Amino acid sequence: MAAPISTSPFYVPVDIRHIALLISDVQTQILARFPKETQDAYLAQIQRSLDFFRYEIAKARSSETGGNGLYEGVPLIVHHTLPFNLNANAFVSPYNKLAKWVKQLEEKGLFATISADPHHPNFAIPSQVIPPRGWESKDEIVLGKLSPSFAHHQTC
Repeated sequence: MAAPISTSPFYVPVDIRHIALLISDVQTQILARFPKETQDAYLAQIQRSLDFFRYEIAKARSSETGGNGLYEGVPLIVHHTLPFNLNANAFVSPYNKLAKWVKQLEEKGLFATISADPHHPNFAIPSQVIPPRGWESKDEIVLGKLSPSFAHHQTC
């Protein structure tokens, strides 16, 4: 796979030794709020970023000798998610603007197939952004958050 090349005047090469990619709230329940075309366009942009980072990580890993590189085993892509349906969505305060939205998602049945088991949560990450080799990759992890960011969502 060739490295994605950007024609943007704002393009800056990434030195993978000094950066990580944080993908926050890319989940099917959240995307379900938008029309299919918007979801597809958004996921295409996410995929471009993932492809770029995955390529750069693979390149950096292949240049490490002896498997003792500075970033050996350090996840460089973090999928930051809300654990919907965990503990009856108690992470959303009834005073938070998200409470109404989460209630609407529940009423639409978007949590019906989600495990409420805290030891085996289903974060509903779209299949398009799951690592090619699955979650066994040492380069990507899922990090659940127990409190949504009010500032991030207040304009939603």
